[in-house]
Amino acid sequence: NDCPAMADGTAASGKFPSLLVSFTSYGRKDSNAGNDLRDFARKGYAVVRCNTRGSQGIGGAVPSRPESIALVDPFSPQEAHDNYDVIEWIATQSWSTGKVGQVGTSYGGITSMRVAALAPPHLAAVIPIEATHDIYRDFARPGGTELAPDGGDVRGGWASGCSLYTGEATCSDRIPAEWSSHPTFDAFWEARVADLQAITVPVLFMSGFHDIWMEAQDRRWPALSNRDDVASVIGQWPHTFPERQGFSPEAKNMYLAWFDHWVADIKTAPLPAKATVQVADSKRWDGYAAWPPLSSEVQSFYLNSSGLSNEAATASTAQLDTTAGGTTQTLTFESLPFTGARTLAGPVELQLTVSFTAPDANIAVNLLSRGTDGVLTEIGYPVFKRASHFESDITPQPRVAGRTYTQTLTIPSRYWTFEPGERLVLTVSGSHPFLLNNQPAGTITVSLGDQSFIRVPMLEQ
Repeated sequence: NDCPAMADGTAASGKFPSLLVSFTSYGRKDSNAGNDLRDFARKGYAVVRCNTRGSQGIGGAVPSRPESIALVDPFSPQEAHDNYDVIEWIATQSWSTGKVGQVGTSYGGITSMRVAALAPPHLAAVIPIEATHDIYRDFARPGGTELAPDGGDVRGGWASGCSLYTGEATCSDRIPAEWSSHPTFDAFWEARVADLQAITVPVLFMSGFHDIWMEAQDRRWPALSNRDDVASVIGQWPHTFPERQGFSPEAKNMYLAWFDHWVADIKTAPLPAKATVQVADSKRWDGYAAWPPLSSEVQSFYLNSSGLSNEAATASTAQLDTTAGGTTQTLTFESLPFTGARTLAGPVELQLTVSFTAPDANIAVNLLSRGTDGVLTEIGYPVFKRASHFESDITPQPRVAGRTYTQTLTIPSRYWTFEPGERLVLTVSGSHPFLLNNQPAGTITVSLGDQSFIRVPMLEQ
């Protein structure tokens, strides 16, 4: 760990607010293993790095002499209780004031939320970055689907790459087998959920509009947004360390100010707006008291044979023919060109009315922007759903051929301004490069007109 020091390098005397950084099973000797916030020691914090039980402390290799004799058990109840014990140990050290903050990205963000839900007495604040509170619905089986190991979504090959990440030799075999033995949301997964309502310490969520877990951020908002000590910062980045790689170097200042306010008790340290969001292709940040912004107006677009329209056309259908292990097409619905600038600000609700000839299918939905030059631009992350999981992740049911199903999906938040002449584009498919194409052959029929539509929160510019 790092502690404040005198000019000659000797340890400074006294007690200091303390931070636990990147509590993960990744190798702490690997510079890419987590947030490198050791420089917070220069700001008056005792900074501690600690790996989870079973981690071997070196990224990418099995050591000849294990640092831990246990086996890695990612996101388990034992791991969360270990995290609790580490926080309480830090608080009792001679160099600690007894107030501890925790911060981490991805794995470290998940552990931050999970330990906060256990309420260690000396935990004062957390900053979960690019994280989910629900391992089943957002990591192992998003929407009930399975992700391809080599599809491009980092979650797809995570379990099979466990030994590479942790240096623990057995987990690349153990973890995929264990997760596969729990295909539905059961007690195994419930024990790995962070209870949002049990989190009482101040929380600063850091998320990305292009991140795999933006959907999780949207689900957290209604659960915690009524509190004055909870804020969300959402930038235009993918799954990464926001303070690195040029996405948002000011992120470190946001972390520091949050901990200064809640852990170091510097009440003059500034806090972000309830929702602080980054403008696309810009270094500008906008602040709102709610998300979507209170000034936004919901605009409905119906899926018609002619595209996206503000009025429902005569009822009709569109079809997706799927082959076993794939699909033959993507349905694309485009709006008319916008006549004035409009900003999409928030999650988008999709009502989709569909029928199936096969007992199951994958559904992949995305929202994009088509510029005046005709180029499509990704403006956020897609949403996936397994048809058998429409009603429940606990007891999924096969689809009955010919029966019509109406399902509401939430497309993760975007913050994107459509300039005059640009179009909003919705795509609906039975496959996606990120998805494991494990569906049977069949036909997906989408009911158009007033049966299928999106509700889009828009700000006038």
